[in-house]
Amino acid sequence: MADTDPETEIEINTPASTWSQEGVVLEWQHLDPAYGNKFTFSAGALLVVGNDGGTGPLNFQVTSQPDPATGRTGDINVDVEANEFRCFRFTSRGWTDELGYVLIPPGLSENLIVAIIALPS
Repeated sequence: MADTDPETEIEINTPASTWSQEGVVLEWQHLDPAYGNKFTFSAGALLVVGNDGGTGPLNFQVTSQPDPATGRTGDINVDVEANEFRCFRFTSRGWTDELGYVLIPPGLSENLIVAIIALPS
């Protein structure tokens, strides 16, 4: 099945090695309010979200896919305060659509910034 969805893909930051002494440089991306965003699921992926607007809380969401193994059907839906960061770890494929993407819906503020780190398993 070809990917024809218009969401903007978020690149995943990968450490140089499991025991990197240099850390990971985060490549921040602003959300795409028109089309939404997506990233390819990676077991242990850590999604970091920040409010770069500095004016008050901004709503952030991740679209949940029904997960029959856990019964989860709810989205991530949280306000991120100005100059605040939130982290979400994805360990279950239950967040992915049929193409293996985790989806961030359109309509969110472009003042939200995101980075994803592929944590070693």
